[in-house]
Amino acid sequence: MAPVERIVKADQAGRLNLGRKLAGRAYRVVERGTSFVLEHVETVHVPAEEAWLYRNVQALASVQRGLQQVAAGEFATGPDLDAARQLAATAFSDEEGPDDETDAG
Repeated sequence: MAPVERIVKADQAGRLNLGRKLAGRAYRVVERGTSFVLEHVETVHVPAEEAWLYRNVQALASVQRGLQQVAAGEFATGPDLDAARQLAATAFSDEEGPDDETDAG
């Protein structure tokens, strides 16, 4: 495809209107002597509350490792809920449970 060149004039605020086809895209402005070149750059929006992860190399590596483990079907062993239930039943068998009215204070 042959390059398309056109002349656009900046308004009084220094803005260029590139047209609807190019609206919303990001551009790098490269100054070369007395000339300027606009280069389209791909950008990705990352919510502010998630941006910390991409700044923390160790945390990002940990998340990526976890995603690889999940994809490979590798899961950590969960807690033994039956054993916990038995322990709780034993602990409260000789004393009042946490839901007794005596705990109401």
